[in-house]
Amino acid sequence: VRRFAVPENAKFQDLEKLSYATIAQMFADYARYLATDDTPLSLSGEVWTGRPRTKAEAHRLSGIEADLSEEEIVRRYRAFG
Repeated sequence: VRRFAVPENAKFQDLEKLSYATIAQMFADYARYLATDDTPLSLSGEVWTGRPRTKAEAHRLSGIEADLSEEEIVRRYRAFG
């Protein structure tokens, strides 16, 4: 697990770029270990919260409907691009 700050007004594409850069750095940090050591990485201790969503639910939430508030439209745009 590697956490990073998310800018206040980040859009989906911004978060995608930050995530990719973080993943690339994690790979660089762990590549030698993963290539030379069979010992499993230690568990992070992170615990997921909230209810898991299905792909169908995420697809439904990504849509913009006429009766949504402006605030909800902005939230969805930020989340799904």
